[in-house]
Amino acid sequence: MDGFIDIPAGTLHAIGKGVLTYNISRKADCTLRLYDYDRVDPDTGKKRPIQPEAVFENVNIPDRLISFLMFPSATERGCKVTRYWDEPGLYTLMRIQTEDRGQFLHDRFAFYTCVKGSGMVNDIKVEQGETILVPDHTGWLEFQGNMDLFLASYRNENS
Repeated sequence: MDGFIDIPAGTLHAIGKGVLTYNISRKADCTLRLYDYDRVDPDTGKKRPIQPEAVFENVNIPDRLISFLMFPSATERGCKVTRYWDEPGLYTLMRIQTEDRGQFLHDRFAFYTCVKGSGMVNDIKVEQGETILVPDHTGWLEFQGNMDLFLASYRNENS
């Protein structure tokens, strides 16, 4: 089982040290910070600003408990596939893990981000930290290598 958290806009949250996240942002005008662990902005060399008053004005109160949702994985054509989220008008998120070879079909455009390992996707080399865009209607993808990938996509509400 793989864990997933959906954090709706207006939800106060924090990400601790050593946590790997794959963040799909919804359309938002800004990010408000209540506390920032004294992080330094690499562009300015100064601590990033916090906005406690604006946070208190915009956070969901009362808030609902947010916790990990656990999703089963299934082996499909040599790939371990976990389907986390597929909400029309919002986003689609899946995890695809390969140990040697596999095939996968996703009929819409998608960003494939390698979070661990390296390999090939249809003869395109991909390594940890890299993202590739696969266009709509590409057909079956051929995976080679030991990779842990996240697939992020979108579909309209009427499709």
